[in-house]
Amino acid sequence: MTEQFQDQGGAASSDPNPLARWLMSKVMTQVVSPARQLKARKKAESKRIKAGLPHVVEYFHQVDDGYSHLAAQILAPLAARYDIELVCHLVTGPVDKNAPEPDLLLRLSRYDAFHVASEYGLHFPQHDAPLPAQLCSLATAILAAQDSAGFIECAAEVGHAMWTGDEGGLEALAEKLGVADTAEAESRLAEGTARRTALKHYSGAMLFYGGEWYWGVDRLYHLEQRLAELGADKQAGEP
Repeated sequence: MTEQFQDQGGAASSDPNPLARWLMSKVMTQVVSPARQLKARKKAESKRIKAGLPHVVEYFHQVDDGYSHLAAQILAPLAARYDIELVCHLVTGPVDKNAPEPDLLLRLSRYDAFHVASEYGLHFPQHDAPLPAQLCSLATAILAAQDSAGFIECAAEVGHAMWTGDEGGLEALAEKLGVADTAEAESRLAEGTARRTALKHYSGAMLFYGGEWYWGVDRLYHLEQRLAELGADKQAGEP
């Protein structure tokens, strides 16, 4: 791509002095320390068991985000293989300082999704132009009308119709699955976005489990490995 990111100013483009860099390095080393991570995971698991809760994985879906459509295609296999409760949220795109160039971020998501989809055995059509607003709105209305189980079953199919420009197919899905009205759809988006903010993130295509974030298909294997170590893999030993 020929586009370049613009200098946004602030911390991202500043040049810290040597002492600041050293302190930042020490802090980040502590944050990502394997021992610290293991301790946090044990604490989260102990808390879950004590409360008698299932393994709850939360998924945050941004309808117009290419990465989210890839993630939507792995929801059903993930829910089928692991002993988890998969809770699905609809979210808006990142705003303010988290997305200085939101249109470019969406374009990059479409570009990346098209180029990496086949590596994961997934599908994403080449899609240089932004999504037509009416298709995006209809897809949102369909997904907003679903509970988590319904979302898991239909998200990939709804996304496929939307991303391939199959308006007739999308309308047929709306007739079959139902749609939320504008107020309900906006409420679902607001609730999902608020939940994501409360958990201290801002992107779509994200999975959250036990205090940690996993970015869609790229980091899914980390989540799967963690679940397997907890005995939640219903097909342990199989590829």
